Amino acid sequence: MSSTEPFRDIEADNDRALNTLVRAITLAQDQFALIVVRCNYVELRNRIVVRLKERCPVPLQTLTLPETAKTLYTTIQHAMAPPASESPPPQALMIFGLESVAALDQVLVATNIVREELRKTLPFPLVLWVNDRVLHTFDRLAPDLKSWAGNAIIQFDLTISELIHSLKDHTDRLFASILDVGGEWVLSTPPFSLRSNALRRTELEFALNDIHASGQPLEPELQADLDFLLGRDAQSQGELEMAQECYQRSLEFWQDNSGNIKDDRKPPFQSTYERLPSALERAACILVHLGLCWRSYAVMQRTAYIPACEEALAYFQRSLEMFEQANRLDLIAKFIIPQAEVLQKLERWDELEILARNALVLHKLYADPVRQARDHGFLAEVALSKQHWMSAKQHVEAALSILEDAESGVSDDDLLIPHVETSLELARRYHQGWYLLLLARAEGKLGNGTAAIDH
Repeated sequence: MSSTEPFRDIEADNDRALNTLVRAITLAQDQFALIVVRCNYVELRNRIVVRLKERCPVPLQTLTLPETAKTLYTTIQHAMAPPASESPPPQALMIFGLESVAALDQVLVATNIVREELRKTLPFPLVLWVNDRVLHTFDRLAPDLKSWAGNAIIQFDLTISELIHSLKDHTDRLFASILDVGGEWVLSTPPFSLRSNALRRTELEFALNDIHASGQPLEPELQADLDFLLGRDAQSQGELEMAQECYQRSLEFWQDNSGNIKDDRKPPFQSTYERLPSALERAACILVHLGLCWRSYAVMQRTAYIPACEEALAYFQRSLEMFEQANRLDLIAKFIIPQAEVLQKLERWDELEILARNALVLHKLYADPVRQARDHGFLAEVALSKQHWMSAKQHVEAALSILEDAESGVSDDDLLIPHVETSLELARRYHQGWYLLLLARAEGKLGNGTAAIDH
């Protein structure tokens, strides 16, 4: 939204833009026409497309470009290849996904070069959906092609109230998802990266710019949540110092207001939570992320390995204390593993033994077999450090047995919960190798060389 038009009626503008788009598609039948539609938000685009299909008298086909696309023309040609070519060409084709194409510059340059082929071989209107960033690149790298769309780019916007509501809903979902998944996987591979809840980085920038241009201030709670969101984004980019600054701002707000914000709000989305995450729970989540920042720093800066691990440990400990203050033993069970991992790295065996035994009680209480197995793995590490070879072997065998029982006992209903199946897959792929290595070390010390080599 332009800063010079803070009071424009966006809903009315969107309706007029939709009518313009319907008219442009309808009038361009049986001939090539390039129609560029600018929309910065995927959720809004999806809603507009539903309304467009309801209003447009022309059947619309869609094509979503893969991230690996190198050209637009050949991608369209392949999509229309046999047996589709045996049927008549589409009456209109909408192209999605340009904002996600990795080689966007290459795609636009190549399309600009072969623009006459588009005109000759595609006798139907081509509707390109773009965001502001793609549109700027389009202007710069494919001006000849873009000129075919004319000067009037059709555009759709979200109202400021919709943007604020969307940001609130997203951050609430994000915190709820993190608390559902648990501590050691919140920055890992999908679905543990919470990609289904992830607001695109560019969309967040667009939303903040639009809200700022409107002159409407953000509520302190939303600003704190957005600081957390920006911290996660910076952390995913390896910008650890920026991430820590964002997390600290968010943490300061939620700690200072933990007793002032009502925690009985109902989530407006389907969730395992009966209410939205509380201020204490949000603050504890942020502490976990600060711990993960320092753990990453320890890996990147080996000269500061020990002090960085100590910093990570302190944040993980504070997060568990905050979950305890919130009376959430279930969340302590989900977020205790990162602290155990750091104690293992620091070789603080006595502390690790106490923590792992407490964790084992919690993970049995909440029927979490993958984390139960991890607990036994940590206890095996402790036993090896103390030269208790038989105890180490028993703990590893217990870990492997728990995983085997868990895999054989997983029901179809369990598999409907994404992280159940994925946590078992990660345990098979990564943890199981660790357990076998520990077992090999124990067998070797017990004089069972053949078994050690086998493991």
